[in-house]
Amino acid sequence: MAKSVSFALVLRKNLGESNKQSILKLPQIEVEVEVKSGMDPYTLQEMRDAISPSFMDRRKNLNSLIEASEKELFKEKNEKKRKALTKVSLKKIDAELSAFEKNLTKRVNDFCIAEDKKRDDFDKANVKFVVSCAWSLGNVLNDAIGGITALFATAVVPTASLSAAKSIADLALDIKGLVDNLRDAYKSGADVQADILADLKRIKAVKAPKPVGKSLVQNLSKNIGLYETKMTAAEMQAKALARKVDALLKFANKRKDLSAEAEKRIAKVVSATIAEVQRIAKDLKKGQRSLQSFKARHANAEKTAATDAASFIGWAVGAYDMANKIFGWYADFGQVDKAIDMLVTFTTSDDFFEPVQIDF
Repeated sequence: MAKSVSFALVLRKNLGESNKQSILKLPQIEVEVEVKSGMDPYTLQEMRDAISPSFMDRRKNLNSLIEASEKELFKEKNEKKRKALTKVSLKKIDAELSAFEKNLTKRVNDFCIAEDKKRDDFDKANVKFVVSCAWSLGNVLNDAIGGITALFATAVVPTASLSAAKSIADLALDIKGLVDNLRDAYKSGADVQADILADLKRIKAVKAPKPVGKSLVQNLSKNIGLYETKMTAAEMQAKALARKVDALLKFANKRKDLSAEAEKRIAKVVSATIAEVQRIAKDLKKGQRSLQSFKARHANAEKTAATDAASFIGWAVGAYDMANKIFGWYADFGQVDKAIDMLVTFTTSDDFFEPVQIDF
């Protein structure tokens, strides 16, 4: 499934709808990197971070060019000369955008090469992407040259492009996916714990002096090792979730245009998720310590059983209660799910950005 990141290049103050004296009447210009295959959502976020400096530099250059052009056009009082200057200015902007598209394509390609070199699970050859720019020089020229200017006594305009809302929605959906992964890790671990308890129950049921079957002992050992793997996987999922929540928080903190309600909903997602992750991380550490103690006792019991078979049955009686407590954490992301769904829905609302009053 295709994934994408987009970059809005025109600052709010330079948009035609925001600047009543604008002659260029520029719409928001977005450059999009669409990854059609070969990249997971987390790597996509890393790619966004890697290519963002290039975007920031280009945006600064482009907006400086726009502002200089507007000043020059505003000073020119001759209509014919103003039209000629407008064409020149818009062609310069067009050239800047072409250069940015090429630069972005190179940087995405360089990122993929770097990932391919450092990660065994990443194959550059599998990545299919395209960089495109939502911009029509002809349309903007017609609007500017035609002198189309909308004037209102008072107007309320959005202060940011839809790309910011989409980015936040994408991050929220990524968090939701990681929450589901963590739930799956819990269920998988709980299933193995149930197998360990079943093994111990069967061993407890053996009546001495009858020896404990070799297959029972081997199965228990296998499940103890598997259980440790499951706990490690759950810990990794919790850390990945924490990193993604941190990415959402950092992205939101960079925005100066989010509405109070948007900030409130983002804060709910962040606080609810972090609280749950911290609780789970704490319980996992406690579980890891209990598991190590359990493994040590199991190893001693196996060693003793070599000369005293009945002792292993006796160990299984106490071990049953101990194993029942190891996987003591639980995943309850009801509040997180609700907060994420509300945030994703809200990103499509006109109230997502803080309105700015413009008086004419």
